[in-house]
Amino acid sequence: MELNTLMQRLKLDDLPDTLDTLCGQASKEDMGVPSVSPKHLQSRVDGRHQKSPESRLKQARSALDENSRAV
Repeated sequence: MELNTLMQRLKLDDLPDTLDTLCGQASKEDMGVPSVSPKHLQSRVDGRHQKSPESRLKQARSALDENSRAV
């Protein structure tokens, strides 16, 4: 996936906060930032996709708990 596509999908508001981490990772891996950026962004996309179902399950359990208390 291209860098621009990933950035659009993530709606990155906190990118300035993560730039230091990204640059540090790039220097550790002896790569340039453009090489590391897509990998970093893809891991964030994957994390969001994983959190989404978990959050929906949590909301559903909460609603079930509320309904069972009401009955």
